Amino acid sequence: MYKAEYAISRDALTIINEQFSVQLPDDEIGFIALHILNNYENSVDYESVRIIELSQIITELIEVVYNRKVDRSSFNYSRFMMHLKYFSSRVLCNEKIKQKDIGDIYEQFLEKDILLQRAIHEIERYLYATFKYELILEEKLYLSIRTKVLMD
Repeated sequence: MYKAEYAISRDALTIINEQFSVQLPDDEIGFIALHILNNYENSVDYESVRIIELSQIITELIEVVYNRKVDRSSFNYSRFMMHLKYFSSRVLCNEKIKQKDIGDIYEQFLEKDILLQRAIHEIERYLYATFKYELILEEKLYLSIRTKVLMD
């Protein structure tokens, strides 16, 4: 999504860790990038901050379920983040999209992938607990597809 800012932030985290003899988690890269982006305009765009934070939380939920880190420099991650940007915006604004009859497709897609089922369930649970937002099947299917591509 913001490759240059992400690369700079990764370097900044390395410098911070070395300079202060600490080991901050890689998740901090996204927050450092956020500060860089906010300073472009010299003002804080709180909607963008919330979108980025929610996108990071969803990514972290997926990493926990799969018990491995996502390659944040990959094309699949960039594409995943583009989807999450629009998805997060809809969640935060409580916008619903029209639901189509895709229940069978969704069930077949998840049928044999326990980790994917758990990841979607954790995302769904978090969104409802935090925002009272209920995922519709179309959103679950698209999140499932993008998550599978990201994690395979």
